[in-house]
Amino acid sequence: MSEPAANPFVGLRPFESRDSLYYFGRGEQTKALLRQLNHSRFLSVVGSSGSGKSSLVRAGLIPNLEAGFLIQDRDLWKIATMKPGDTPLENLAAALITALDSDCMTSKIDDLVRVMRTQGALGLSDWLQPPLINADANLLLLVDQFEELFREGRSRDSASLEKAADFVGIMLRLAEQKRVPVYVCLTMRSDFLGDCDRFAGLPEAMNRSQYLVPRLTRDQRREAIGGPIRLSGATITPRLMDHLLNENAGTRDDLPILQHALMRTWDQWSRSRSGPIDEAHYEAIGTIRKAIRRHADEAIAELSESDRELTGRIFQAITETDAGNRQVRCQAHLHAIAEVCGCIDTPERVLCVLDGFRRGNRNFVVFSSEKAEDNPLIDISHESLIRQWPTLHQWVADEAESAGIYRRLADTARRFGRHPDSLYRGTQLDVTLQWQEKQHPTVAWARRYHPDFEAAMAFLNQSRRARDEAIEGEKRRQRKRLRQVWLFTSVLFLITVAACFFGWQAYERKRQALEHSRIARANELEANYNLAKVFEEKALSALARARMENATDAYQDAFLYTAEAYAQEIAPDRDALEWSSIGPLLAPDNIQQALACRWFSPVLCSAQEALTAVSFSPAGDTLASGSDDTTITIWSTASGKRLKVLNGHQGTIFSLVFSSDGKILASSSDDRTIRLWDTATGRQLKVIEGNQCGIFSVAISSDDKMLAGALWDNTIRLWNLVTGRQLKVLEGHTGGVFSVAFSGDDKMLASGSWDKTVRIWDVASGRQSKVLSGHDNGVYSVAFSPDGKTLASASIDRSIRIWEIASGRQIKKLEGHRDGISSIAFSPDGKTLASASDDRTVRLWDTASGQPAGVFFGHTDEVYSVAFSPDGMTVVSGANDKTVRIWDVAPARPPRVLEGHTKGLFCVAFSPDNRTLASASWDRTVRLWDVASGKPLKVLKGHDDGVYNVAFSPDNRTLASASWDRTVRLWDVTSGKPLTVLKGHTNGVYCVAFSPDARTLASASWDKTVRLWDVASGKPLTVLKGHTNGISNVAFSPDARTLASASWDKTVRLWDAVSGESLRVLREHTDGVLSVAIGPDARTLASASWDNTIRVWDMESGRELNVLRGHTDFVHSVAFSPDGRMLASTSADDTVRLWDTATGHRIRILAGHTDDAFSATFSADGHTLASGAFDKTVRIWDISTYSRFLDANRPTPMLRAFARGARFLWRVERDGLGFRRKTMRSPSSPQDDDGSAGEQEFRPLLEPPPAGQTKYDQLMAWARNRVKTPPP
Repeated sequence: MSEPAANPFVGLRPFESRDSLYYFGRGEQTKALLRQLNHSRFLSVVGSSGSGKSSLVRAGLIPNLEAGFLIQDRDLWKIATMKPGDTPLENLAAALITALDSDCMTSKIDDLVRVMRTQGALGLSDWLQPPLINADANLLLLVDQFEELFREGRSRDSASLEKAADFVGIMLRLAEQKRVPVYVCLTMRSDFLGDCDRFAGLPEAMNRSQYLVPRLTRDQRREAIGGPIRLSGATITPRLMDHLLNENAGTRDDLPILQHALMRTWDQWSRSRSGPIDEAHYEAIGTIRKAIRRHADEAIAELSESDRELTGRIFQAITETDAGNRQVRCQAHLHAIAEVCGCIDTPERVLCVLDGFRRGNRNFVVFSSEKAEDNPLIDISHESLIRQWPTLHQWVADEAESAGIYRRLADTARRFGRHPDSLYRGTQLDVTLQWQEKQHPTVAWARRYHPDFEAAMAFLNQSRRARDEAIEGEKRRQRKRLRQVWLFTSVLFLITVAACFFGWQAYERKRQALEHSRIARANELEANYNLAKVFEEKALSALARARMENATDAYQDAFLYTAEAYAQEIAPDRDALEWSSIGPLLAPDNIQQALACRWFSPVLCSAQEALTAVSFSPAGDTLASGSDDTTITIWSTASGKRLKVLNGHQGTIFSLVFSSDGKILASSSDDRTIRLWDTATGRQLKVIEGNQCGIFSVAISSDDKMLAGALWDNTIRLWNLVTGRQLKVLEGHTGGVFSVAFSGDDKMLASGSWDKTVRIWDVASGRQSKVLSGHDNGVYSVAFSPDGKTLASASIDRSIRIWEIASGRQIKKLEGHRDGISSIAFSPDGKTLASASDDRTVRLWDTASGQPAGVFFGHTDEVYSVAFSPDGMTVVSGANDKTVRIWDVAPARPPRVLEGHTKGLFCVAFSPDNRTLASASWDRTVRLWDVASGKPLKVLKGHDDGVYNVAFSPDNRTLASASWDRTVRLWDVTSGKPLTVLKGHTNGVYCVAFSPDARTLASASWDKTVRLWDVASGKPLTVLKGHTNGISNVAFSPDARTLASASWDKTVRLWDAVSGESLRVLREHTDGVLSVAIGPDARTLASASWDNTIRVWDMESGRELNVLRGHTDFVHSVAFSPDGRMLASTSADDTVRLWDTATGHRIRILAGHTDDAFSATFSADGHTLASGAFDKTVRIWDISTYSRFLDANRPTPMLRAFARGARFLWRVERDGLGFRRKTMRSPSSPQDDDGSAGEQEFRPLLEPPPAGQTKYDQLMAWARNRVKTPPP
C-alpha cells in the first residue's frame, strides 16, 4: 500500500476550492445549487452557524462551475470572493479587480468605487463587459458571511446605511441585468433572515433564490468521514465509524467540531501510521466533545502568565456579543488589536501570541492581508470555537459584561452631564468603581462601544468625589450634632429634633416631587428623541428605496418620516436628525419627486364611475376623459375645472382621440358605436355603427381624413372621417382586437389583439404586412414611436415589447409591472414611454436603454389609460378609482446650467435685487444673465487678460471687475457700458469688494497690496501694506468698520476700513488663504485655504471658533448666507458644500461640476445658490428647503406648514375627497391626526399649479402664506 497522504481534514476553517478533492457527502446539495444557478443568476445559501454554507459553495459549487458542469453564456468562469466588512463597495471593487487578473492598486479600487457610487449597477456592468468578453468568461461573485452587512444596516450613521443600501442595490441589479454574464451567490446565517427587510428588494430576491443548507444524512456523514480517509490511502475501523456517526449528530456545530476531531485523530494516528484509524486514536485527542477544548488549552499552556492574560484581551478584541445577545466573531486589524491590548508600540508581541494558535494544525485564527502585509485582518476561524472552548466563551461573556457597564456609564454621562442629581450613588457606583479598578479601561478599548470615554470617566470620577465629599460631610454633621447634645437641654433637644424631623419631611417631600417631575420630563424627552431616531431611520430607508426604484410613494414616505422626526419635542442639546441625514432628506429634488402628481379630478361619492380613457387635446389646454358611466368629460388643464360633459353613448367609453386640429373628438364604446363630437360646442356630429360588437379602440389619421376602429369581432374597420362611410375591413386576427394606431405618415396601421399578436397593415391596400409574435397573452395597447421606426405593444402578460418595424424583430422587452398592462404612450420626442397597469401604477421607461425611469404611485385601483401632453412635460392617467390624474414627468428640477463662456470661470455674483447674475471668466469677459430665465443679457468686454472677480455695488447701479491685466473696471449695470478703468496695481488683481454704502471699492492684488478707491471719481484713497505674498481676496464687514484680506502668506489680516490701520493677523492656516467672508453679524469671519480647510473666527478676539473639514482638495472660496445660518464653500475637488455656521456640521454636498469649483454666491433671499467653475459653466442650485425649513437643526413654522399641506394632499390622493366629509367638523376645525382639516384652508392645493410651476412650487407658496396668515 502507498504511503498515506497529508492530513485530508481541514479542521475548523471552511473548505476551499483547493480542498475539493477531499470534500465528500455534499454531491446532491452541489447539484441543487447548480440547478438553482441555471434558473437564476442570484443564489442565497442560508443555514445555521456551522452548517457548512461556505464549504458547500467554495469546495462544492465553485469547482463544479470551473469544471464546466454549468455552461451558460460561456464555459470559463472567473470567481470573485469577498466579505462585506465595514466597506462593502471597496471590498467588492477589490474582489472584482483581483478576479479579473488586474493589478489591485488602490487607485483602481477608488476609480471603480466611484463608478459604482455615481452610475450604480449599470456603470459596473459597463466596467465588467470588456474583461469578461476578452476572457470569454462568466463571473461568479461570492459574497461570504453576508450577515456582516447587517452591522452596517443597524448603524445610526446615515453614511453607513447608505453604503450598505448601495451595495445591496448594486448586487441585486447586477444579478438582474443581462448584458454581462454575472452570477451572484451569497452565504448567510439563517438567524439573520429577519434583518433582510432592512434593504429594499432583498427579501423578494431571497424568497426567489434561497437554498437552505440541509443537515447531512447518516450516509452523507459516513461519506464525509470515510471518503477523505480512503482517498488518502488509509482505513478506519467500523466501530470508530459507527461511534462518529452516532456521537454529536444533529447538534449545533457538529460539522466543524467533527472536522476538527478528525483532523486531530488523523494526526494522532499518523505518528505511527500502523493499522487502521481506531478508537484509541480518537480517545487520545479527547473525542469530539473535548478535542477543541484540549487543543486550545494546549496552546494556552505553552504561554507565560503575562502572555495568557494578553491572550484573553486579544480574543476579546476579535469577538463580540451582538444586539441579539449572540456571541459572534468580530474581525479586526493587527494594529487595532494591539492598541486595544495596550501593545500599540509592540504589535509583534500580539503576533507572537497568535502564532501559537495558528501553528501547525492549530487553525483557531486566520489572517488576511487585504489591507497591508504589516497590518493583517485577524479573525477566529469559526464561531463554533466560542461555543466549544469554555475559556473563550467566558472571555466573551466577561467582555460583554464589562462593555455593558461602560455603555451604561457613558450613556448616563452623555444624557445628564455632571448634574449632581444624576451622579452615580450607592451600589451602582460601587460596582462601576470595582469594574474600573479591575479592567483599567483605555480610550482604545472604549472606542469599540461608545465614543464619549473621557466624559464617562470624568462623570465617574465626579461621582466618586461626590460620594467621598458626602461621607466627609456626613461625618462633620455627626460631630456637630454631638456637640449640640451637650449644649442644649434634653427638652429643647427633643423639640428641636421634632421640628427638624417634620421640616425635613416637608422639604424631602417637596424635593422628591420636584425630582420626580424632572425625571418624568427627562424620560419624556428621551422617549421623544428615541422616537425621532426611529423616524430618521425609516426616512433614510425610504429614501434608499426611492433612489433605487424612483418611486413617488417612497419619496413621500421619506419626507413624512423626516417631518415626524422633527415634530418630536426633544431636549435642546440634542438633534432630531443627524447632520449627515439632513442633506439628502431635505434635498429639494427629493421632495419634488414626492410631488409628481400635479392634479387629480374630484371624487364626489358615486357621481362617476371608473375612468377608462383619457386624451390630451393637441394644444394641451384641455383633456378628455371617458367613464364607465357612459359620459365623456372635458377638463381645463390650467384650472382643473370641468368644462363640458358629453352624453350620448349607452355603454362604457373605451377610447378617446382628438383630431390633429383639435376640433373633433372621437370616442368608441361598448355600445357598438363611434361618435364624433364638436369640441367647441360639445355637440354630437356623427354616429358611426360598428358590426354589432363593442369597439375597443379608435384612431384618427394625422391628415384628419380617416378613422380606424378596433372591434371585438376580430376586425379593424376604416371609415372616412368626414362622411362616415366605411372604406375597408382588415381581417386576419383570430381574437378580438383591443388597440389600433396610425403611424406618423399614415401609411401603416398597427393593431393588438386577444390572439396574442401585433399586426402591421398597409393602409392604402388594406393588406397585412407583418405579424409580430412574442406576447404570452392578449395585447391591450399598441403605439408607434414618433420617428416611425419602432412600435411598442403592451399585454396582459405584464410586459411591454419594442419592435423594429423594418424587420419585425423584437429589440427590447420591458418588465416591471406586477399585473397586466392596459395602455402605453410615447412622449412627443420618443425618448420616454408611459405605461398604465392593473397593478395601480403608472410607469415611465427610457426607450433607449429599456430601463425604468420612474414609478407614479397614487391610484388606488387599476389604471386603464395613459397619455402624454403635447409638450411631453406631463402624463395623464385614468383609473378604476374614479380619478383622472396629471403627473409631472420630471418633478425634480436639476440645477440650471448656464453656458456661454469659452474658458473657465473664476467668480459669480448675484445682483442685490436677485434679477441678474454676473460671471467672470478667464476668457477675458464678464457675462450678465437673467436669473429667472437663465438667458444671457450682456457680454462685457474690455479686459486684456482673464477676469478673476466681479462684484455688484449695493445700490445695484455699478459692477466692478478685477483682472490679471492689473486693472479694475467699473460698468453701468443697466446699459453694460464701461464707466471707469482703475489703474495702480503692479500685478494681477484678484478681487474687488464694495463698501456697504457703495462709495468705496477695495481691490486685492498679487502685488501684496489692498487698494481703496473712491467709486464716484475713480481716484485712489489708500494703499494697505503688510502681507508678505500675493493677496487673493478682500471683504468689507456689513457695518463698514472692518476690512478683511486673505493672502498666500497663509494669513488673514483685519484692517480699520476708515484709517487703514492693521488691527489683527489670524494665523492658523498651514497653506495659502484663498478666500475670506464676513458674516452678517459683523462678528464672524470665515476663511478658505489651500490646506483643504475652512476656518471660522471670532473677529473681535481673533480666536478660532471652528475648523470645517471635508473637502479633499484646495478650498477656493467661502460665502455666508444672508441670514448667516449657512456657509457655502467651493473646492478643487469639483464640489460645492453647504455648512451649518453655528455647529460646523456639513449640510449637503452639491456635485455636478466637472472641474474646479471656484466661486459660490447666495441670492439675497438665501433660497438660491449660484456656483461657477473651471468647466466653463454656472450652476444655479435650489437650497430653499434648508433655508426655509431649518434653523440650527430645529424645524421652522414653514416646515410644519409644508408638512401639513403635503400630508393632506397625499391623503386626498390616496383616499379621495370623501375622507374629508367623514372627519370635517367645521370649516375652521384644527387638523386631525389623519391629515384632514377645514376645506377652505386646503382648497388651493386641490387646483392645478399655475403655469410654469410644479406642485412643489404651489405647496411651498401655500405654506409660506399659511405661516404669514395661520389658520384661525
